[in-house]
Amino acid sequence: DLMRIFGGSQVEGMMDRFGLDESVPLESGLVAKAIENAQKKVEGFNFDRRKQVVEMDDVMNVHREVVYKLRRRILDLSSGNLEHKDWFIDKIGEYSDFSQKDWDKYEKSFGREMWLEGLGQIGLPIVDILWMDHLVAMDQLREGIGLRGYAQRDPMVEYKREGHERFEVLVSKIYSSITEKLYAALTAEKPEKVTKKKASVSTKGVSYKKGEFESGVADEAQQKKVELPTGKTVEVEKVVSGEEKVGRNDPCPCGSGKKYKKCHGS
Repeated sequence: DLMRIFGGSQVEGMMDRFGLDESVPLESGLVAKAIENAQKKVEGFNFDRRKQVVEMDDVMNVHREVVYKLRRRILDLSSGNLEHKDWFIDKIGEYSDFSQKDWDKYEKSFGREMWLEGLGQIGLPIVDILWMDHLVAMDQLREGIGLRGYAQRDPMVEYKREGHERFEVLVSKIYSSITEKLYAALTAEKPEKVTKKKASVSTKGVSYKKGEFESGVADEAQQKKVELPTGKTVEVEKVVSGEEKVGRNDPCPCGSGKKYKKCHGS
């Protein structure tokens, strides 16, 4: 493959000039020198490829250090470490009118522990999601950056330039998203504290005509008194409409033992 790729035509022309047979082993010093040069070219090509990979990794390492540093600061804040409080206020202030007064107000309103914990719950997921999207985008850029060479552009220079532009968009999107989510949470209505009270019924403002309430209750609870042949009296509940009717040949519900048609159904 070395001879074919890097020195095939030259060796072939030399063998034709000297009239050498194709079956003769290549032991000439010139041929050995050509093979050596071809090996150096291959090694140089592989070295350039490895160097390009390292330079691309260096670009991603810079991005990684900045994002991880940002994430650690948010995590420290949510844990109660106020060392990076001024940094957070300045960064959010670049995308809104958030200031030290706002920090103090919300810290007093929500309590320090809940306020700082809320910052972590808002900021950390945003950083993680946007960072993963950035990694996917940079991988896609790396796969296709070699095509820039056809436009007489250095692929490595193009990768660094476009990678830096995408990283600036990432950082801006992180801070703007945190600001947006933070203000959305702060402007949301606070749930009112609900106090449980015993249920009570008030009859204030309710009036009844004289005898209306008593008659109504009496109608609901009214019972009929049925006199049996034995002379005893049995109380029978008033039949409510909608219930199953008693058949004429069924026993009378009064308990007399007679059929309904010969007792109360007659």
